Amino acid sequence: MISNIADMLLLLLVSFALVSFFLLNKKASKKRFFFFLITIIVFLTLYVFREQILNFIKDIPFVWKIVGPIITEVGEGTLLGLFYLTSLGALFFLSIPVEVSFIYFLTLDHNPALVIITALFGSLVGLTINYIIGFIFGEKVFRYFLKEKFDKFKETLNKFGGAIILFGNVIPFPSELFSAILGSTRYNFKKFIIYSFFGRIIKFSLIFFAKDLFTEKILPKINGFF
Repeated sequence: MISNIADMLLLLLVSFALVSFFLLNKKASKKRFFFFLITIIVFLTLYVFREQILNFIKDIPFVWKIVGPIITEVGEGTLLGLFYLTSLGALFFLSIPVEVSFIYFLTLDHNPALVIITALFGSLVGLTINYIIGFIFGEKVFRYFLKEKFDKFKETLNKFGGAIILFGNVIPFPSELFSAILGSTRYNFKKFIIYSFFGRIIKFSLIFFAKDLFTEKILPKINGFF
């Protein structure tokens, strides 16, 4: 069970990286090119050596005490496992598609409302960690790259940040990284959480209804042609 879920997630991540890679246009920078190339290599490596990595982790007691229960809960398809997946997936340095985990757990024997609530609060935990990291370390990093433009960038976010957070959490958007950026600009945390909350609940609700529409209305019609 654990291996099957890990295979599914890793293959989806690799597919996402490959699609992104081939969508790069000729004007794309070399840095972007190598970023996606490295992403593909990392995920392929994780997939190929997944058993060896898991065995290696098991040999480190204090690490396995943390990782072991997470893998067990995810493998058993519990709501706590979903919480772990969505929390970790929302971290900008991991960025595991939380939508994939959410859809998978909708197919299990759970109350859909509880799946939505769990995914919502799990992803909010991850986004909050991103914000805190950005708050502590981000300003120096972004000031280094943006220099005098940083203050103007900060002012723009204070004006339009709410709309970006709300819609960015609904549509495909790097909201994980953006939450760290918001932290670096000291964007109001209360507004950040509120807009993220409503954005995520809209996203998960839309996915839920879209899934039911596809499986109950569209898929039977498709099968009818064959």
